[in-house]
Amino acid sequence: MLVFSEGRAADRLRVARQSDEAAAAALVARVHPGCTVEPAPGMSLWEGTYPPDGTSYAASFDGVEVVCDRRLMGHRPSLMPSHLLAAGRGDRVFFHAMHSVSDALTFAVWEGGVLVRSLSLSPDSGIVENIGAPYAFEAPFWAGERPVGSVSWWARTSRRTRSRSIRSNWARKHSGSSLDSCWRADSTLTMSTPMPFRCKAST
Repeated sequence: MLVFSEGRAADRLRVARQSDEAAAAALVARVHPGCTVEPAPGMSLWEGTYPPDGTSYAASFDGVEVVCDRRLMGHRPSLMPSHLLAAGRGDRVFFHAMHSVSDALTFAVWEGGVLVRSLSLSPDSGIVENIGAPYAFEAPFWAGERPVGSVSWWARTSRRTRSRSIRSNWARKHSGSSLDSCWRADSTLTMSTPMPFRCKAST
């Protein structure tokens, strides 16, 4: 996921309502230069963080733009192609990628075009990249206060099933319609935002 924002992305997303479809299509075209961009049925951001192969989910709101695409996952933030960082509007760029099967995580933040924080790691690869000062929310993890622990496959699957059920119930409760996205990124960000546009970027 790439998020481009003018100022605080959380503040912009809290008030976002209707995505500009033409701007979203243009965003996908900039992310995938030289590809043919075709519209496809929309998907909420709540459900669209892991699109099918060859598909980008995109939304363009006032002051913030979002693009979700599995093809972005392999990029190391310090080597992020310049056209991706320039694809959206805003002076702040956020990148987030994770893979639950391998427990891999990458996130990064650029301010005014400068990479100020990058962290990429996984149990198998270790710390691939660690650039910039850690944010306050990282402190408990670096201090060893949030160990992964050893969890059986059955317990992990059961826990994920319960978690999905809880998230689904929360979404139904807080969603105004099927096109509303209810994405709770953390305890400070709860938003109900339509993301009704999807583009297929094909060569």
